[in-house]
Amino acid sequence: MIDPAMDSGSTSETAQQLSQLLIKRRQIKGSLTRFIAYLENFGKSEIIQLEARLEQATELLDNFSKVQDEIEILSETEFK
Repeated sequence: MIDPAMDSGSTSETAQQLSQLLIKRRQIKGSLTRFIAYLENFGKSEIIQLEARLEQATELLDNFSKVQDEIEILSETEFK
């Protein structure tokens, strides 16, 4: 038999995790938006800086993908 108190706590914990992941995703999206703005104003004299930013953008995209996967898993669990 499922204890309703346990189920409620689990739901609350899942909701909190989901909320934290949504915040992380928003922060990553903001960083990627700033990177796009940087690229739009990019000059050829800034190639070295571009390489560093590209590395950061790659890491951001990896993190975004991981966070999005976690959000999808939690969302599926929450609504089943």
